[in-house]
Amino acid sequence: EKKVNKAAMDVSGDGKTKVELDGQNVLDSSGTYDPARYQAGLRKQGEGTLIITDETNDEGKKITTPKSESDTSGSLTAKGAGGNGAAGIGGNVAEGTKNIIIEGYATVHAAGGGSGAGIGGGGIYGDTQSGDAENIIIQGYATVDAESGGGGAGIGGGYAGNAKNIIIRGHSKVKATASDGAAIGGGYGSKSGGSAKGIVIRDHATVVAKSDGGYWLGDSCAAIGAAGDKGKDTEAEVTIGTAGATAEQEDVHVTATGLYGSAIGSGIKDTKVTIQGHSTIRMESIRGNSTAIGSKDGNVEVNIKDNVTIDAKD
Repeated sequence: EKKVNKAAMDVSGDGKTKVELDGQNVLDSSGTYDPARYQAGLRKQGEGTLIITDETNDEGKKITTPKSESDTSGSLTAKGAGGNGAAGIGGNVAEGTKNIIIEGYATVHAAGGGSGAGIGGGGIYGDTQSGDAENIIIQGYATVDAESGGGGAGIGGGYAGNAKNIIIRGHSKVKATASDGAAIGGGYGSKSGGSAKGIVIRDHATVVAKSDGGYWLGDSCAAIGAAGDKGKDTEAEVTIGTAGATAEQEDVHVTATGLYGSAIGSGIKDTKVTIQGHSTIRMESIRGNSTAIGSKDGNVEVNIKDNVTIDAKD
């Protein structure tokens, strides 16, 4: 049993912290018991910026080309504690987080415990609302796999948490999954929270997002976007692609699957989805209770322009 009352790694304050990944690294709080069962794998607090990167190989030489799939160097696995739930990377239980950048050639697997996000806010504790997530950027040639097994987002808010400014760009590759929250966006907003604003995917990024939530949320849990409970005033704002970008400038690929809610969107109050530039989108709302893009509730604005290819089922 692990009984140390702290996260496996803790970053706080107002400065910039840069973590260079060499070899295979593990930050695991998932097996912690009282009094430490509320801890994130890598806890990030304060106004400062945490940068997780892999710029040099294990011999200290600068990396100049993308790594092969079999190359496991420069990797990090971060797991949050269960119970009420902490993020893999981000907040402990009932904590928000902000200003996290994953870049370079880093390979990151982040798993939230309980209702914590994979990367983002922690889970709820009693009457205390869980953590919001703000300013999470994945860029460069980073590869990220983020998951939440409870009400948190894969990347974004913990249970009842909002998400703001989640940006995936460059040549990054991202896989995000969630059981009850959005894969990328808001956590399950049972009492409050669940909104997702400033979600951006662009450049040459490849994203696969899947959420299995929605039925008990009134069909309002998107794969990418909001995850508010039925009747809640959640908002979703998602932009995919860069306005006017050509095939030579951009090649975005997004696969989004919602179980009951929309693939992209699903705000209860307001939903705005923009798909533009040179973007290829594959999406599906499996149960057919909601639209593939947008929302069946509230004010909905969907803009599709430029060089977009969409394969959608609803």
